[in-house]
Amino acid sequence: YNIGNETGWYYIAVTNPGGAVAPDVPYEVRARVTPDATGEPNETCQTAFQVAETTRYEGYLASTADTDYYKIYVATPYSDLNLRLFHPSADYDVHLFYDCNAGGGWARNIGWAHNIGEKTATYNVGTETGWYYIAVSGYEGAFDPTTPYAFEATLTPNTTSEPNDTCSQATSLAAGDETTGFITTGADVDYYKLYVSQPYTTLNLRLNHPTRDYDLHLFYG
Repeated sequence: YNIGNETGWYYIAVTNPGGAVAPDVPYEVRARVTPDATGEPNETCQTAFQVAETTRYEGYLASTADTDYYKIYVATPYSDLNLRLFHPSADYDVHLFYDCNAGGGWARNIGWAHNIGEKTATYNVGTETGWYYIAVSGYEGAFDPTTPYAFEATLTPNTTSEPNDTCSQATSLAAGDETTGFITTGADVDYYKLYVSQPYTTLNLRLNHPTRDYDLHLFYG
């Protein structure tokens, strides 16, 4: 049993609900205390527990009001922050922030699938490097003080063409090249360039964007 923040005396009672007795055979009681290894107390953004990449952490939500906060430092722009949460007994959500101030600096809520099991999500940080904060909370007050959840965060360095946010920073493409990119803010524009040496060449462009409505524009000069 994880006691949450309820320290103090705990009492153990030995009973015989069926009425059976054995006055000549002793029973044995053993109690062990395992110190917290989950980062507690980490109930606020300011007390977030720092996590290392690719390390699995376990935690408990001990009450309906319990929220666990973790933090990880992202040093490289446009890195992918990959989060994984496994919660076998209750429906938990994960929220991602990039600032403890100004209302939390909301980055993304990845707890959209309200169910028990494993949740994974990837968030590209764009140009917002620094500390990122991860909050684990119960959906509609869900909690389980006896069964831990497991949490892991990993970082994938930038493999896109960023920064290419201006025409002068345009990333060079060769004929037949394919590349990937991210539109990370409402003002973000990604630029590419392709050199065409033959007159009357037909330039074919294709854009695949499975989750958002993006536009493709072509300029000359």
